Amino acid sequence: MFKTARIKLTLWYVTIIMAVSLFFSSLVYFISLRELNRHFRQLEMRTRHQSLQMMTPFNEEAIQDELAEARKRLIIFLANINGLILFISSVSGYFLAGKTLEPIAKSLDEQKMFIASASHELKTPLTVIKTNLEVGLNNQRLNKEAKEILMDNLEEIDRLNRLINKLLSLSSLSIKSQLKLENIKLKILIADVYHQLQPLIKQKQIKTKLELKNVTALVDYQKIKTLITILVDNAIKYTPRHGRIIIRLASTKNQALITIENTGEGFSKKEYKNIFKPFYKVNKSRSKAKDNGFGLGLAIANHIVTAHKGYIKVSSQLGKETSFIIQLPLNPATPTNTIK
Repeated sequence: MFKTARIKLTLWYVTIIMAVSLFFSSLVYFISLRELNRHFRQLEMRTRHQSLQMMTPFNEEAIQDELAEARKRLIIFLANINGLILFISSVSGYFLAGKTLEPIAKSLDEQKMFIASASHELKTPLTVIKTNLEVGLNNQRLNKEAKEILMDNLEEIDRLNRLINKLLSLSSLSIKSQLKLENIKLKILIADVYHQLQPLIKQKQIKTKLELKNVTALVDYQKIKTLITILVDNAIKYTPRHGRIIIRLASTKNQALITIENTGEGFSKKEYKNIFKPFYKVNKSRSKAKDNGFGLGLAIANHIVTAHKGYIKVSSQLGKETSFIIQLPLNPATPTNTIK
């Protein structure tokens, strides 16, 4: 992320410097050209006068050739100056961009480390509280109202545990965790996730269709399984009862294409750029779900795809359907094209 930001900032520096440089170069060129024309007009008048006095023919072509040569030398000189400015500004701009972004990058890394550490620290006391509540629920002397209160507290603790696990997943992906790459048959992986989530699908009586081709890719098994689980679980969560989900797997020469499509409320195009941001929730479609979640699932999914040097795209029609399209290189060393 910061490498891309550094390059973009460098391009802004260079663009501004070159715009100023080209403005002054143009100014120098036109002023110099005006002076050259004035000089050559004076030279032409003197030459004409001398030719008349000496009764020799006037060679206007020679003066025009000399003027053209002077213009050419001026253009080459200014081009060389601008080339030198471009080189110096690019190198110095890249260096300055790095220095500018360095404290921001450090601050964000520290923030991620803090989230990871705090999440780890919270897990132990929450586990203790959960255990105590479960023990309390087994107490026969408690009345129905007390047990309902304990059950509500237990549900909230489970919710907090899910949040902590997602924060840990997000922070581990953000802190450049190493991928454990192996050749995986994506068809089997997707089918496994589908069967694990089958009870949720049956509960909502959702119609499903799997169009899976045999595709093998060099990926991190656990992370890609997490990615598919997040997207299919989202599709189930926001698909209405008796709705439809289609999961497709195909491949091109050097990439795998996974599409997860579901019917439902969908969301507007203006929300496309925000849905992969942590803690962002799409208002209309997500507010109708019983469990709104934390807005971390798609952020984790985006990090997983990016870590594999792939791309993820969303397409949605309000009140109709939503599609997530994932493009993964069959081999991370092989460059892929961005989804259009």
